[in-house]
Amino acid sequence: MKKNVNEKEKIGPKIRKLRQIKGLSQKMFAAELSISQQAVSKIENSEIINEETLQKVSEVLGVSVETITNFDEDTAFTNIIERNEVINQRCDVVNNYDS
Repeated sequence: MKKNVNEKEKIGPKIRKLRQIKGLSQKMFAAELSISQQAVSKIENSEIINEETLQKVSEVLGVSVETITNFDEDTAFTNIIERNEVINQRCDVVNNYDS
């Protein structure tokens, strides 16, 4: 049986805010999760979410599950920025290798 993540605050609005911070539309987010846009809307309006779905959401958003469940805008921005910097560094290495 799948466990649900149930925090004091609804999890869905936290996911919505992180998606918006990441600059993803619901349609783009749905495509990355391989689900329908309606399913994304349902997730973003949910009070609880199963752990498997939450893990997939965290991977697509590039943040930890803890960042979502303990959502704090400052922490989220820092986490996203740090991951993007790592990606940019990897791209630089690849680009320099190809030169």
